[in-house]
Amino acid sequence: MHCSFETIEEEKSDAFLAAGLVRYPDNLNLKDLFYFLLAPTLCYELNFPRTTRIRKRFLIKRLLEVVFGVNLVLALFQQWMIPSVTNSIVTFSQMEYIKILERLLKLAVPNHFMWLCFFYLSFHSFLNLMGELLHFADRHFYADWWNANNIGVFWRTWNLPVHKWAVRHVYIPITELGYSKTTASAAVFLISALFHEYLVSVPLQMFRVWAFLGMMVQPPLSVISRFAEVKFGSRWGNIIVWSSIILETIEEEKSDAFLAAGLVRYPDNLNLKDLFYFLLAPTLYWWNANNIGVFWRTWNLPVHKWAVRHVYIPITELGYSKTTASAAVFLISALFHEYLVSVPLQMFRVWAFLGMMVQPPLSVISRFAEVKFGSRWGNIIVWSSIILGQPLAIMMYYHDYALQHFKPEH
Repeated sequence: MHCSFETIEEEKSDAFLAAGLVRYPDNLNLKDLFYFLLAPTLCYELNFPRTTRIRKRFLIKRLLEVVFGVNLVLALFQQWMIPSVTNSIVTFSQMEYIKILERLLKLAVPNHFMWLCFFYLSFHSFLNLMGELLHFADRHFYADWWNANNIGVFWRTWNLPVHKWAVRHVYIPITELGYSKTTASAAVFLISALFHEYLVSVPLQMFRVWAFLGMMVQPPLSVISRFAEVKFGSRWGNIIVWSSIILETIEEEKSDAFLAAGLVRYPDNLNLKDLFYFLLAPTLYWWNANNIGVFWRTWNLPVHKWAVRHVYIPITELGYSKTTASAAVFLISALFHEYLVSVPLQMFRVWAFLGMMVQPPLSVISRFAEVKFGSRWGNIIVWSSIILGQPLAIMMYYHDYALQHFKPEH
């Protein structure tokens, strides 16, 4: 009987080895320890789900996102957050409530924009980067927290690695001891609050309770948002969720008829899922433009329709080419842009004029990039011209205006 038991155990071991699996105590080695420390998870498993290969293109994308994201967050913090915080010190010290409210609202925009950037950088870019490098297959790092109907759903979906750890090592053990789910949830938030306060107090070398209180207010806020969801509908619960992070969205309330038909009607389309689908869908809108020509035909339709009707079509009907007609449209537009800048500034320069006249050759370049390398590269050129072109024109005009009106004293 003893030999038979040993035989069964040996067969199990052979089966585990053949399947490439590990079982205790074979996992007690430094390689397994370091893998767990670097893997994008907080819950240890004997055998993590693994991928068979590293996707190089996916890896490069995530790496570039991490590099760009870190610099973006640092730039926003230095150029946007720090001045706002510095300007609020005197106001908070003197307890000027109207100005305090103004400072809070002014700080809310960069703060939550940075929070969203940091979320994407951490949970999408960095964790996927580590997962790809380590062949870690479980990439469920977050769920659709932006559609959360109450605060409780938000905390269960926005940070899944920490949530899974809290459930496994705090919530379930406490409930198994006979305590209620409310007590277990309160314990989870207490530990989270202490950890948040620790992360703030140690770098600042001072102990306050603001981060702690910010976390401990979440359980009662969860009750309030749940009440709002039940009493007034999921939309109001979601409004409370976004209000707690100074943003707003509208949750779905689909009618049975439209739901059965798979259709959406207003205002059921006012949600982040529909918004992001609209932004990413290959529709003819200027933010999806594959080249500069498409951009100029889609971003300002009233002016575009006027230019087509009163400039482009009449010129082509006179026998001139489409290229000549397009050049005439851009020439008129360039003169008008320069007029809009030169008259208020009371000085004539050609920066706006040149900025518009460079669009036809840039359109040719972006069209070439679209055909040669794909629509994504054409769209990149469109956005690059928008992001870089306008600040460049502003700098040139400000430089000339300053020299003309604020001449340095010698």
